[in-house]
Amino acid sequence: MDRHPLSPGGNTLVILDTCVLLPSRLSDVLFDLTLDGLYFAYWTADVEAEFLRNWPRIHPDASKSGSKRLKAFQRAASNGHLITGYDDTAFMSRVPARVHENDRHLIAAALVMVNGLDEEDN
Repeated sequence: MDRHPLSPGGNTLVILDTCVLLPSRLSDVLFDLTLDGLYFAYWTADVEAEFLRNWPRIHPDASKSGSKRLKAFQRAASNGHLITGYDDTAFMSRVPARVHENDRHLIAAALVMVNGLDEEDN
């Protein structure tokens, strides 16, 4: 895969939230871009749970297809998509207090990702 020219380190890493996974057209475009190598998609177990919980409300005509869609996202991200360890106190304690409670896991996941990149550089 070619490195993206606009990313300083050569790779663009993105943490996706439920709000961009639920709209079918938007998530289709985002995963097409992932498959084209524009960026690497990541998310948390909290995002997966929220996605599955909200899918039937957003897509009542296809309420049972949420788990299939989530599996497609996982395959598109080459199954290396899930950020773990974000709920560790070492990361959660670094999330600024002004971050909305529902989004704290995303910031902590970003901190996990940055920590991993720092360790990789060392």
